[in-house]
Amino acid sequence: MRASCGRFLVIARLKRDFPHNALIDVQKIRLVVVRVIVLAQHFDPLVLSRQGDEARLRLGLLTVGKNISLEDLIMKVRDICLGFVSFWAGSACANAVVVDLGTASSFAVLGGSTVTNTGSTVIDGNLGVSPGTAITGFPPGIVNGTIDDADAVAMQAQTDLNAAYNFAGAEACGDNLTGQNLGGLTLTPGVYCFSSSAQLTGTLTLDAEGDPNSVFLFQIGSTLTTASGSAVDFINGGQGGGVFWQVGSSATLGTTTAFEGSILALTSITMNTGATIDCGRALANNGAVTMDTNVVSIASVGGCQATASAAPEPGSAGLLATGVLLGAIGYLLRVTKVRVEEVIKCRRWSSTRS
Repeated sequence: MRASCGRFLVIARLKRDFPHNALIDVQKIRLVVVRVIVLAQHFDPLVLSRQGDEARLRLGLLTVGKNISLEDLIMKVRDICLGFVSFWAGSACANAVVVDLGTASSFAVLGGSTVTNTGSTVIDGNLGVSPGTAITGFPPGIVNGTIDDADAVAMQAQTDLNAAYNFAGAEACGDNLTGQNLGGLTLTPGVYCFSSSAQLTGTLTLDAEGDPNSVFLFQIGSTLTTASGSAVDFINGGQGGGVFWQVGSSATLGTTTAFEGSILALTSITMNTGATIDCGRALANNGAVTMDTNVVSIASVGGCQATASAAPEPGSAGLLATGVLLGAIGYLLRVTKVRVEEVIKCRRWSSTRS
């Protein structure tokens, strides 16, 4: 009987080694309940920590003392477990989803006020402007698509662009990169945000983790600027069709920048000499798009477009994981109740012996 006296250390561990944009494998959610025979006098608070791709929830040592009832103890465990569920849900919801551009998806370049070009720019996709009416520099620029100058098509594309911009901005931020240079980073699919400006100097590597439909969303509070010769590269699959840059003001691509993905800028976009956008677009909602001997293509030989399957559906992944976690919590509470009852019996037995 004495061997059952003491307290219990309960550790719930969620191993986040599943892809951010795939349905969760329930076999990778492990709940470990360890019984520790040790005496102590206080209840340790919840400590939450991140380390790499792991999220650990430490529930501390549960004290069974003279002034705590079994019901109070169970409630404490329940509150902590629900806190864990809330934390997990917030992390899971930070996965990026494909931004639906609507009719704007057919435009490689779309301006709000003007579109101007110098040099032998090549646009693979449609070119348009609305509500402005000025498109200049084509030719010598080449458009492998239609030119929509303040017509109904361009007007609808701007409406859809505005909706897509707002949708992208409403996504939950997964990682705040404010103050960090994107150059030299290797990022996995998800939502990344900057409270102000974002800078790319060098190469940004996007690791698609083997999923060709991976989605990367960058929310930038003000400006996006790339230095000359900068680049966005992919490893382990992935394509620019799943990359979206929501820019709060203006974007400027430095000379010979090799960019990927669609830029959704609230104001203007400037592409300096030799800058390219592959599997993407330069879409300016209110201001101008300024170009100089550039290449912008909404397609590539290997294909570009990410599909809706790139993100977990809340109705399936969320409910599945929540159900598994709640089931584990229920098991934890039952085990805790049985063990606590044993401890109470032990203490009563000890008191009758003294």
